Amino acid sequence: MVWGHECRGVREAAAVIAPRGYAVVDTETTGIHPGYHHRIAEIAIIHLDIDGSVADEWCTLVNPQRDLGPQSIHGIRAADVRRAPTFELIAGELVRRFSGRIPVAHNWPFDASHLAAEFARLGMVVPFDAGGGICTMSAAGRALPRAGRSLMDCCRSAKAT
Repeated sequence: MVWGHECRGVREAAAVIAPRGYAVVDTETTGIHPGYHHRIAEIAIIHLDIDGSVADEWCTLVNPQRDLGPQSIHGIRAADVRRAPTFELIAGELVRRFSGRIPVAHNWPFDASHLAAEFARLGMVVPFDAGGGICTMSAAGRALPRAGRSLMDCCRSAKAT
């Protein structure tokens, strides 16, 4: 009986530790470095199950409470974010969406640094391990060595193979 109890505890612990899949994230920001007070202006998260199937999609503009920086890069206008929620208003939703999932992004260190800075401004614990995310830009460099670094270049190269 003791053995059965211990096994059940191991299974329960494994269920807690095992990720529920992936949280594929993309952010648009007001600039490239959060240390210069650049902020998130848009965020999208797609949940993929362990088998890679899409389980959920979520996207929102974010009012960065500052100028939008190079609008020609991200295409977001001031009128677009004027009534958008601030990061503070979506932080709880982001915690829920990252919970139990492995974060994935094209240039994960960039997205992770901006997200970490936003959570730090609120005095919140970051809901993911920045070192534990998957960077598709880095992976593509190995899997698609002739492709450029942009996501579009990687997609074109993957499609051609």
